[in-house]
Amino acid sequence: MSELSLDAQELNKGTLYAREELLGRVFKLDLDVAQGLINRIEGKVYDNPSFEAGVHSYCHKLLGLLGIQNMVPREDTQRDFGIAGMHVRLQAAYDLAKAAHTGQTRKVTGLDYFEHHVVQVAKAVSNYVMIHNPSVDQVITVRQANMVCAALLHDVVEDTNVTLAQIESEFGEQVAQWVDGLTHVTVGVNRADREYKTQQKLIAAAWEVRLIKCFDIMHNAKDLAQLDPNFGVVWFKEKLDLFEGTAFLEGIPPIVAESLRTTVTLGYELSQALSAKK
Repeated sequence: MSELSLDAQELNKGTLYAREELLGRVFKLDLDVAQGLINRIEGKVYDNPSFEAGVHSYCHKLLGLLGIQNMVPREDTQRDFGIAGMHVRLQAAYDLAKAAHTGQTRKVTGLDYFEHHVVQVAKAVSNYVMIHNPSVDQVITVRQANMVCAALLHDVVEDTNVTLAQIESEFGEQVAQWVDGLTHVTVGVNRADREYKTQQKLIAAAWEVRLIKCFDIMHNAKDLAQLDPNFGVVWFKEKLDLFEGTAFLEGIPPIVAESLRTTVTLGYELSQALSAKK
């Protein structure tokens, strides 16, 4: 499924399912037991995203009704993402990525890597999540939270000592699989060989991986042509090869796909022009 869209019938089914599973049971239990029961229902990944949204929405409301604080508000994540009912794993992913990328800077600009790349890519993904959010009260689902987690963690395996095993242990198999899909292949005879293998991996990846990669590419493309046109000629051509005539953009929302095509095409042309002047 390439986009999350509201299905009112499934949303209602999910709400009723959560209500039947929880209401009347949690009020007979102490709060710790009730929260554990709610977390078990809420934390599952259901087959239908609208059904899952109904479950998650009801659980979120019930937590509030019981006076259970499911999350301590955080100024940094609220400022950067502003998602109502943000899943606790998002905050954990934010903290892990920030710690892992400490001291790392952008190669071209020298700016802090976490703040000026990782957070920016994750914000773009979170904006997409909210626009395509099937929940009527903007409480994001587990699957949606996982997408933003993967965006926050998309470079940690490639650039730091964080392992996929650690990510799976802390954030689950889905996030680990998506981060693995976003991690460059490091084995190859040269850059061209490694890039080709990475492209084949991306083309075959889940749509969530490819969507995150679209936002990653668009952010990396910002100002590259002006700052390093010689490298820009190589880099932009690699990205054109990635999605021209392949299945990379299959299922990607048209507005994202067209923005990517325009950004990369113009970046390539500008890099060529600026490089020829040197």
